[in-house]
Amino acid sequence: PLLERDKQLWIECRRYWGAANGFKQQVHDSLRRWSERQVLKAHMAVEDKTGNIPFWSAMAPPVSAPRFVLHVKNIRTLRHAVFDPEPVSLLIGANGAGKTTLLHALKLLRLAYERGVREAIRMVMGGTYGLKNWLSKPDDTIELRLTLGGSEWVLQLPAQDGSLERIQHETLTHHGQLIFKRDPIQGLEYLGTPVTAKDETTALKTLVDRGEIHPAIQLVSDLLQRMAVFEEPDLFSLRMQ
Repeated sequence: PLLERDKQLWIECRRYWGAANGFKQQVHDSLRRWSERQVLKAHMAVEDKTGNIPFWSAMAPPVSAPRFVLHVKNIRTLRHAVFDPEPVSLLIGANGAGKTTLLHALKLLRLAYERGVREAIRMVMGGTYGLKNWLSKPDDTIELRLTLGGSEWVLQLPAQDGSLERIQHETLTHHGQLIFKRDPIQGLEYLGTPVTAKDETTALKTLVDRGEIHPAIQLVSDLLQRMAVFEEPDLFSLRMQ
């Protein structure tokens, strides 16, 4: 009833609907904000919030660390690393073993999604020089593979020192089904249909901006958008603030 009576919400959603790329996400965000307002209104009045607040289960899931597995191949000192973190994990190793590179790989994925692969490599790794593992063969590729919830996003970077192809090999599968693939020759195909994409933008971000709501796309993109890597924290400020 609350949702049905809120005419302003539907006016807002109707204004977004079909207006431009990403309109479905804008509608979703409007519903999220509406739900959050209901949470605030009901906070003092409702004891069992989970059963009384609209959209609670979808918009405010229980807080838990996402379970994912990260595979890194041929990035700096990491020839082939598999990172399957628990809610709290500790990385131990000698200087130069690749601890920081492993965390940088997470940061690289986040920024590659947001800003494109070239810009992410520039910001996180300082450029392509020295990016590829020195023990790898000339035809080996740099590969980042993220798996979670039955979905797997793979980003391959055919890189030499000082250069990187404009379009990378990129795939997303969901329980073995190919959702999209992208390569320099055939371009981007989403569920078998060609899709126009900018060279500097990942296929995943391209489809999110188009408003595609396939579960695998949302699952991986949500993880990337929530991911944060902090370096050399000011522990005193973190504790006090």
